[in-house]
Amino acid sequence: MYSPKLLYTIEQPHGLGELYFLWQKGESHSLLATTGTDATVAIHDRSGQLQERLKLSGLCAGMEWDNDGDYLAIITPNSNSVLLWECHANKRVNIETGLREPPSCLAWSYGEPLLAIGTQKGNLALYNHHTTKRIPIIGKHTKKITCAAWNRDSILVLASDDKNLSINNSDGDTLRMITLRDIPNDLQFSEMKTDERIAGENTISLVVGKRTLYLYNLLNPENPIELAFQQRYGSIVSYKWYGDGYILIGFSAGYIIAISTYIKEVGEELFQVKNHKDNLTDISILNGQAASCGDGQLKLIDVWNSGEVCGSVQPVGGAERCAWSADGRLLATAGRGYLGVYVTTLPPLYAAHGTRAVTLTNLTELTVYQCIAVGDEPDPVNKAEPTALASYAVATEPSVIALGAAHVCCVSGQQGSFYPLGGGPPLRRQYPAAVDALRVAGHYAAAACRGRAVLHAIEAPDPSQPERDAMIFPEPHMQGAKIVDIHLTTDFFIFVTDQGHVEYFGVEEWRTCSRYKHACGVAALHCDIAGARALLRDERRRAHVYSAPAAELCALPHERSYKGAIWDICLSDRNVFAVYTGDAVDTYYYSPHSTHGSHVDFIASTSLLPDQIPLILFSGDVYVYASGGNVMKVALESHNTSGLADVDTEKRLANQRKHIEKLLLLRRFSEAWLFCDAVEEDEMWRKLGEAAIADLNVEFAIRVYTKLNDVAMVWALEDASHIEELPILCGVLCACAGRGEAAARWLQAGGALALELHAAR
Repeated sequence: MYSPKLLYTIEQPHGLGELYFLWQKGESHSLLATTGTDATVAIHDRSGQLQERLKLSGLCAGMEWDNDGDYLAIITPNSNSVLLWECHANKRVNIETGLREPPSCLAWSYGEPLLAIGTQKGNLALYNHHTTKRIPIIGKHTKKITCAAWNRDSILVLASDDKNLSINNSDGDTLRMITLRDIPNDLQFSEMKTDERIAGENTISLVVGKRTLYLYNLLNPENPIELAFQQRYGSIVSYKWYGDGYILIGFSAGYIIAISTYIKEVGEELFQVKNHKDNLTDISILNGQAASCGDGQLKLIDVWNSGEVCGSVQPVGGAERCAWSADGRLLATAGRGYLGVYVTTLPPLYAAHGTRAVTLTNLTELTVYQCIAVGDEPDPVNKAEPTALASYAVATEPSVIALGAAHVCCVSGQQGSFYPLGGGPPLRRQYPAAVDALRVAGHYAAAACRGRAVLHAIEAPDPSQPERDAMIFPEPHMQGAKIVDIHLTTDFFIFVTDQGHVEYFGVEEWRTCSRYKHACGVAALHCDIAGARALLRDERRRAHVYSAPAAELCALPHERSYKGAIWDICLSDRNVFAVYTGDAVDTYYYSPHSTHGSHVDFIASTSLLPDQIPLILFSGDVYVYASGGNVMKVALESHNTSGLADVDTEKRLANQRKHIEKLLLLRRFSEAWLFCDAVEEDEMWRKLGEAAIADLNVEFAIRVYTKLNDVAMVWALEDASHIEELPILCGVLCACAGRGEAAARWLQAGGALALELHAAR
């Protein structure tokens, strides 16, 4: 169980008494409209700052955002007009309904800004804000229209105190009138689950008499469903559709139940929990996240785990109402005179540099973690747990973040900010377009911007070198190629394009140092700490290790889709890298030189939780980003040592043999020696010797075969230890290992001149 992070609290935005609020619709929008006892509507931005206050002629009787979040309609009980606020222009418009009585409810249609306005006397007005056309309709119902709802097919449904439900078209013509047995409220449209899946919002749902849930399928109008519930639950406070035709229902006695609308399951409770001891006042759900208010508490519910409470908080002023923002990241709750907004889901923003990582830990807060102990710290280097070093408040919610040796950086839109790790005011940089990726190293930063990249100095460069202030890539010779990924080290700016270019630009020399052209476009680039090696993923979804010094590619043994890769930053394990596939991380070893040629070995796979993303790999431990901006350490299966000291002899020996196999793949020959000594089996010693030979580690192989008393092999290896030409050495070692065909290929590749030189020596 966790407590959501408080983003802000507003105390008495409308004085004492009841407080109501409504989030702006549209995923890119997050304004919050509030109202209360002071006859105003206040508009707050995502950080809680007051943007506008609208004075009303009386208490607010209802407000509704249109589905694009452009307009807010507001009604009062003592005026027959509707106040319309246009958020982009900050403009107020009074709309006359053409009816004499005050409005009682509002509903915006989908697609166009068509507003349905129900009145206290059962009349209806339709207003199109684009055309300003107004249609008053008299006598739609005989009593007050309490609620209205549109579906995406422009069907308008009205519920009234006259115990009738009317189904209308977009012109206000009545298509059907349905008589109910009690007063309806909480009218909604959704899609009922059926055997024959027909897309569209085909089901009208509403609460009748506060006790039963009424389901009316437009495709089966003769067979409505009315569901009654146990008396001990109390009255229905609120209900919400979610998932594939499920409904979550909150009751006044504190109970929450979930039901399915699938015809074979309708009426059956999927789960039932009593989340609040005395009373429940509201529920809300979005994208599988649910929350409930009651007993002054706000509780978070896992609807996919039988309604288990996964978080709770007790806001100042209590909690009577709750609702999620359109993007599902913020949860607002209102009590007596107080409004609280909590962060429940953060965008997964993270970056790493060396032994440190940075994550977004609140909407405008970055936290830097020390993942690996360094210097004089008491913990063993590879046993340290991630520790938060410092948090940095940023001016706006970032879309991209980065970390360097001396700066933590963030970008919002086209504006970049570079905060010194030691404190001080940030340095600013304006980019030519929205930034997709940002990398920082030393005194420079690189930003990928819509197919182009900018390499620039973080601080003003030396006046004698003005060209180092900024440089745009790709260069003209690339003929319209688009940069798809970038990397920056202290020595190189590296980028790849959709046309297959892999380019290394020397930061010190300020010129291109190396170029490589792949057979097809490159989609992603993942470099080691120095940039000398990179994992490339091309547009054909193939993965290759690219060695810049050799300008060659080496394919991975498995063809599978992956999301990212990291290289081990430990110097002795610099050839180890891990590929992240979503639910697992696979460990590989890149062997640049061996008797098998350059190749990649798969070692083991380690399962990850769905929200974990690898950031840093160090000597068998991977440091992962976790939900909420946390950083955790996960031990890789490739380096796992469990079971090596098992009391059961057979199990212990079996585990040690498996561990030796992994150590050989990792080229940890000294560790493998210790376990071979413990197992004391000639077969394992020979595997160790063969692995050392294959890896061109002749001196270690001599030690192994000396241990085995294999005099002939020791003599042969001692002769080979003096060979300097790589093809000849590989050929001779293949011959020592009994691989005659491979030996012939290597010696042939070495050429006659190399053989003559070796013979002369």
